[in-house]
Amino acid sequence: MKLYNSILQRIFIPPAERITGVRFMPILKEMSKSQWLSPEEIRELQEKKLRSIIKNAYENVPYYHRVMKERHLHPEDILHVHDLKKLPILTKEDIKKNIGAFLSKNYKKEQLIYQASSGSTGEPFEYYISKKQKSINWASIYRLWGLAGYELGDKIAHIQGFPNFAFKNHKHLMKIESRLFRTKFYSSFDIYDRNVESVVRDLRRFCPEFIKGYPSSIYFLAKKMAEMDVKFGVKAVITTGETITPTQRKVIQEQFNAEVFDTYGGEGINVSGECKYHIGQHINAENVIVEIVDENGEPVSAGEKGEIVLTNLEAFAMPFIRYNIKDIGSLSEEKCPCGRGLPLLKSIEGRLSDVFVTSEGKLLVVHFFTLLFEWVAGVDMFQVIQKKQDHLLVKIVKNKKFSEDDEKYIAKEIKNYVGDINLEIKYVDDIPPSKRGKRRFFISEVSSEYR
Repeated sequence: MKLYNSILQRIFIPPAERITGVRFMPILKEMSKSQWLSPEEIRELQEKKLRSIIKNAYENVPYYHRVMKERHLHPEDILHVHDLKKLPILTKEDIKKNIGAFLSKNYKKEQLIYQASSGSTGEPFEYYISKKQKSINWASIYRLWGLAGYELGDKIAHIQGFPNFAFKNHKHLMKIESRLFRTKFYSSFDIYDRNVESVVRDLRRFCPEFIKGYPSSIYFLAKKMAEMDVKFGVKAVITTGETITPTQRKVIQEQFNAEVFDTYGGEGINVSGECKYHIGQHINAENVIVEIVDENGEPVSAGEKGEIVLTNLEAFAMPFIRYNIKDIGSLSEEKCPCGRGLPLLKSIEGRLSDVFVTSEGKLLVVHFFTLLFEWVAGVDMFQVIQKKQDHLLVKIVKNKKFSEDDEKYIAKEIKNYVGDINLEIKYVDDIPPSKRGKRRFFISEVSSEYR
């Protein structure tokens, strides 16, 4: 460990933890050890926590007490991961209808920390966590970053919609944290054509060892750097908040001369991240159970794609048990050469709301479009919007290289892929980020009943 990192971790962080009650360092040390346990030992630890969260939910959470009573279930009926299927799958809509029914009665309101998330869809979603859960959240975040080689105290640039701090809600500590943790925040809202040169200059002055943020924002920056014929190296790029495409990964790696390590999570659950072997994402299995289910809620086989369902093993204040996060992915039975006993999430295909289904039942995925536009030099940015099942709107930001032949080629390839559909191509000056600072390539406005 480098001297500065050691001083930060041993001298500066402990008093901040005492002041705020967010004590993530002891948990991070424990998690750094537990990732090397065998898969069997990790499953045993996971199921021990599962039994605790189920008991708490039954005894203290009105929603789960009612659901389990209705199904004639008691805590001793849910002892193992495969027993979870006895409980219904939870959705964001279920929680929104009556958030109070999900709060644990053994927590006072002043003990809870308010959280809000809009995710990729922009829909506001509110929930609560305890200080202990917040501590575990930050420990799990830092362990995921550690898979990319990051250590607390390494210089890191954040490129995303909003800054995030371990000591959030403590104004002075946030400023101190930013300096001591050697972090710098670049808003994805501020990264656009007119100011990209100043952002690049500032990044080079800051000279980060790591870059972390939304893949769409880092990709946009990397593309502009390529146009400027500018490159500079970092140790690694950590992506989060969106599904990264192969094209984004390739361009980012080339411009920053570094591997990309993708991470995944949502609704306050830090689910998984890649190690140097990139054969999937290691699941934070001590803290979360990941199930993959079909449209009927039935578990699918390893390697088979389905909807991602999460059980947060640390959410005692407001349990999320079998929560459908509305993403598509698959699990792997493969063992990673790195030696960690943590199970692997094989793939994350993206938001359920970002998967299109045509009127003929054909499933469309974003990767076709990213590969298509990668080969059209006249296109700077694009966005595909499904207005109706048989209507696609394609927004394009074109440059001087764009020609009539490019438009004909794009229309022909999309129609060959999609089939009989009303295709509308619209040229725009810019495709601004969403309210969360993310540039979404794929948006469906079709009612979820069709998906």
